[in-house]
Amino acid sequence: MTPGWRWVALAGLAALVAAAVLLLPGPAAAPIALVALLVTALLVRAADPAAPAPAPEPSPAPDAPPGAGPPPDATPLLAPLPCGILLLDDDLTVLAANDALARIVEHPLETMLDVSLIRAIREIELVEFARERLHGSREAHLTNGVEARLSSAPIDLPLPAGHATQLIAVEDVTALRAAQRARSDLVANLAHELRTPLAGARAIAETFQTAAGDPAERERFLRLLGEEIERMSRLVERMLLLAQLESGDEPIELELLSPEELLGGAAARVAPVAAQRKIRVDIEEATGRLVAGNRDHVGEVLANLLDNALRHSPDDSRIALAALAGSGEVRFEVRDEGSGILPSERERVFERFYTGDDSRGTGGGAGLGLAITRQLVHRLGGRIWVADRTPGATVCFTLALARDPESPSHGVGETDSGA
Repeated sequence: MTPGWRWVALAGLAALVAAAVLLLPGPAAAPIALVALLVTALLVRAADPAAPAPAPEPSPAPDAPPGAGPPPDATPLLAPLPCGILLLDDDLTVLAANDALARIVEHPLETMLDVSLIRAIREIELVEFARERLHGSREAHLTNGVEARLSSAPIDLPLPAGHATQLIAVEDVTALRAAQRARSDLVANLAHELRTPLAGARAIAETFQTAAGDPAERERFLRLLGEEIERMSRLVERMLLLAQLESGDEPIELELLSPEELLGGAAARVAPVAAQRKIRVDIEEATGRLVAGNRDHVGEVLANLLDNALRHSPDDSRIALAALAGSGEVRFEVRDEGSGILPSERERVFERFYTGDDSRGTGGGAGLGLAITRQLVHRLGGRIWVADRTPGATVCFTLALARDPESPSHGVGETDSGA
């Protein structure tokens, strides 16, 4: 068998291995298949007589087999791969790597080649994984905070820099693991919040059976049961709204809005509740410039913040509203005279289900109101934060100024909360 046909036969065998491995279960199947496909490509390239001639190389060693050419270069094949790839020799010297790996470990690609793995990567968990030479995968925490899935497979591949005997694939799974934790926390928190109204509804239903002969008692228990069911319904609806906002699937139509009208409408809605506790809701200042927003969403934001301020305001106090024009945006403020928010909680109050002692969460005590408020503001392209003011608490959010009557000045997007 001529050398060319020998390469073709080996390439065909590698391709069959890749196809078979892809049918195997387990996380290690994909990296192993990747190795087989890589070997296939290199072997086919070596066997192709029409391939472009490489740059002149030093003459082969005297003991090299007759007709043997220079080893193929793996760099062009590794470069477009989305996951990080390392090709190592027996001494764990890095013979080849790709840009994806450089991004994950945050080291320049050129500094990682032709040096030992510990010098190239400086990641103890990754180096220990390579030393074990296991045929499988595991997860590791890199020093830059990245959560990575490491996969390893043995190879036998000559390269210009040496002979590669091990391939390691490094996949950044930080976002995936964060999403999994968030989903797990969401389910746990939702189950916890639903437990109380469900237990209350069950107790009311059981008591209702013993009071079946008393019409007044039946009416009272039916009313209490309805309140518990309504509480659960509100919780589920707010969770669905929060999930919808976080997904960003539904587009938001922007319109030109008057800050003065927005504040006036919000103050009028809470006026009856505020009057019962002798709380004044005053509009201190409202710019006449228009903002780009969505009337329903901005109304929901102001309603949440005012409800929060009312629940934490003492009787016979004051809530101040303001809309102040700045550089390209309007800053809305809702200020109360309550107990305030501790500096350590000023970011956490926007987390879902967070109900600390000084938290301003809403949603029937479930801690969803400010989480929804933050998502609404972010979807409108603004920021939201708790201002460093005392006494009381001041929550601020921004909306973009409209450039002219025809075109809003800011598109819909998301930004991090903060001043």
